[in-house]
Amino acid sequence: MVLIIANTNLPEDKFTSQSATAKEIVASVAKHFDIKPEHIVLSFHAGAMFWFRESDAPLFNIEVVAAESMMTAENVENAISLITKAINKYFPEVPEDRILIFIRSHDPNHAGINGKTMASYYAGL
Repeated sequence: MVLIIANTNLPEDKFTSQSATAKEIVASVAKHFDIKPEHIVLSFHAGAMFWFRESDAPLFNIEVVAAESMMTAENVENAISLITKAINKYFPEVPEDRILIFIRSHDPNHAGINGKTMASYYAGL
């Protein structure tokens, strides 16, 4: 399971009717990392207040949480590149130096779905 949380100070109205965009982003991430799209959660939180480098200019703060097994140096570099390109494509008003991406791992024994740990859940599939 991969969790992608996108926080931005762009207004909420920039995200209305964006289901197709979200679906495309999830499909791209799934293809790149060879995981099923249904194992990706993408969450947008718009209208946040950010102050970075003495400015409240447009900014994305992305957090990606994935299993430790996906945390190779190559995967992390590729994820950062892929996410940056997607934001550039859909939100060109956000400069690359204001796209902050934090990637961390989780232990599937310390996360849950369907009333079970993710490790137990996926072992039963």
